[in-house]
Amino acid sequence: VNFISALFIYLIICLLGQQKPFYKIYWSGVVGFSVYLFSQGVLWFQSNTYMSDMLVHLFFILNVYTILKLLMRKKYFSPKYLALYALFLFLMIYTSWLGVFFAFSVFLYSFIKLRKETVFLPLNLITLFVSLAALGLMAYQYSQINGWDAFTQQMLQRMGERGGLAESTSLWASLKATLFSLLVLLKNYASSYWPMFLLLASFVYLTFSRAKLKIVFTKNGYRFLWLSTLPVILLHLTLLNYSGHDFVSLYGSLFLSVLIAILFDKLKSARTLSILQLRTGIAFVLISSIASFYFINRPGKISFNGNEYAQSEMLGEKIAKTALDEEVVFVFANELSIDPQLIYYAKRNILKISSLEEAYAFLEKRQLNKGVIFYHSQENSSFDKIEKIQVN
Repeated sequence: VNFISALFIYLIICLLGQQKPFYKIYWSGVVGFSVYLFSQGVLWFQSNTYMSDMLVHLFFILNVYTILKLLMRKKYFSPKYLALYALFLFLMIYTSWLGVFFAFSVFLYSFIKLRKETVFLPLNLITLFVSLAALGLMAYQYSQINGWDAFTQQMLQRMGERGGLAESTSLWASLKATLFSLLVLLKNYASSYWPMFLLLASFVYLTFSRAKLKIVFTKNGYRFLWLSTLPVILLHLTLLNYSGHDFVSLYGSLFLSVLIAILFDKLKSARTLSILQLRTGIAFVLISSIASFYFINRPGKISFNGNEYAQSEMLGEKIAKTALDEEVVFVFANELSIDPQLIYYAKRNILKISSLEEAYAFLEKRQLNKGVIFYHSQENSSFDKIEKIQVN
């Protein structure tokens, strides 16, 4: 997935530079390919972490390439391009929320163009139909778990929480929460791509000060800008609390990688710097990115924060072996997070509690009579006590 994403970034750069990708090596494309492939954000969240975001990002890149090719070659009625777009869009929406915002961005672009050019009608209709089909299928499948009412209530609660609205008690509290979420988002981008930002700042400075070049976007450049940034910006603004997760910064890597490649090409053409100097800048980004990745993701059993990498697996398997099917699983812990990894290995839903009375109250309220409490020790990252409870 990581390699295919990087490969299609190379193809996007070749497309924008009007170069045949495999006729000869396009070095600006290689630059974009390399800084993407080895940036610590991408190494973290598309090579090392298993999340839906790593997969939807691939479909995101594939669809940006497909739409650019459709528009640049004016294949508005091409069954091949429209079918590929429909497939990738369906997979995007079915995988994660970025697909919804991408569909809205394409729909908005084609709707604006539709006023003057009716050739955009197929693209518009396919976007609408595929979006409804993917969302409808997702809603139908999840509603089968516990009915439409439970599904609707859960989705409203989740969207409120991910948008940062659930915790807002006043306007001032809402503003503070929004500011905090924005700062977290900026911190995540900085930690994921700081070498790329340094190189971009240097390239932009040299472009304006020494090369005296103007940043002029062509029609295709504006199309790429729209497709690669608008969905990401809309997602950040709409799901600001969700965007605080560090892995969401993966979505910005497409635009950053392509922008570095374009500026590299302009500076090389203007001969502002020698090829050696330009390559030294790229080498700095690659080495710094890889070093940052290995500093955080150090080899061995113990992670950067002092916990064992296999902590969730060990704790989850302990729960799976101990808890009986008829027992409700409780975890008594202060620091331990009930994360998806722990639930996956435990093969059970888990309720975190802070007192024994809380566990009994839960069982009585739901008319259940058996439970098991796992007491977590922060010192050795294990369960140092297991207690079976029963309500008569």
